[in-house]
Amino acid sequence: MFIVDHDFLSPEQKAHIDNVILQTNFPYYLQEEAAPGDGNPGMCHIGLARPELRPEGSGQFDYNSDFGPFAYQMLYAFAKNNDIKIEEMYRAAINLSFNTSSGRSGTHVDHEFDHSMLVIYLNDPEDKDSDTVIVYNDTEHRVKPEKFKGVCFDTIPHYATFPRFGVRVIAAISFSKSV
Repeated sequence: MFIVDHDFLSPEQKAHIDNVILQTNFPYYLQEEAAPGDGNPGMCHIGLARPELRPEGSGQFDYNSDFGPFAYQMLYAFAKNNDIKIEEMYRAAINLSFNTSSGRSGTHVDHEFDHSMLVIYLNDPEDKDSDTVIVYNDTEHRVKPEKFKGVCFDTIPHYATFPRFGVRVIAAISFSKSV
């Protein structure tokens, strides 16, 4: 599965992104690595923690912030627009990336189990070459960042190209589909 959609967010969702998430007082937290083992620091806001990092006995919707339910609303809007049936949302985070010495995250998949990814570009980065790169059958497929564009794919290795200047802000949402 590989789906690109430019028109799934409601005007209210777009306004929330502009008026809340992209404001200077929205909280981000330092992450030591953009992807496991890559050594690239980044900023992240976690709305729903990875299942493997949640406290034992916590439920699917133990949100860390108001972004968790908002991420689910965006995921649902994308799924409805593209005829996808959601079984469970595993993780929801906002990643703010910037220039690092390596210029990119490590190639990775987000979980060690089958899942789907939805990447939503929340801003128009100044550096238009800060692509998401999906590696499929030893071929790299580059996805250009465009504000409010959603890109969905299954468990496929990918990496982020960090902007050389400015910042890139995305929502990264992992989930499972029902058949």
